[in-house]
Amino acid sequence: MSEVQCVAPTGCLLGEGPLWSPAEGFLWWADIKRAKLLRYNPKTGNTRRYDLPIHASGLALYQGQLLMIGDREAGLYDPGTEGYERLLTLSDEPEGNRTNDAGIAPDGSLWFGTMDDSEQEVRGQYYRLAAPGTLEPMRFDPVLVTNTVQFSTDGKEFYPEGAARDTEG
Repeated sequence: MSEVQCVAPTGCLLGEGPLWSPAEGFLWWADIKRAKLLRYNPKTGNTRRYDLPIHASGLALYQGQLLMIGDREAGLYDPGTEGYERLLTLSDEPEGNRTNDAGIAPDGSLWFGTMDDSEQEVRGQYYRLAAPGTLEPMRFDPVLVTNTVQFSTDGKEFYPEGAARDTEG
């Protein structure tokens, strides 16, 4: 077994959404609680931090930009200009909810979840973003924390790994 080594000791409060960009050779991720985007360059060993206008929790590559979900919205972030464009707002989400984690489905859509930021109420939901601006709520039972979005190899099964809580006692 290989020895694990930390290559980017950034001190994130809540690091989430690691994303490897093969074209750039960079590893991207977000520090949700600090509203930061981080980029690690393994060739130089340097890590760069970007201030974000949202508390991003999930990332995907989209036409040279980063598609990100955060707070209760989705948008495009251009690391070159550090500009952010909101694409949509999750208007039906309760106050106090935020996004959490995302993954790409076999069809190329971005699936992500929401959760109660205080992790007290079971009201997390899953969503499918087929193209920027096209949002489809998934009708699953609510969960406490939506996390880790995975699919079967044939793309026909979705495996949500949300933490459920027994609300009856």
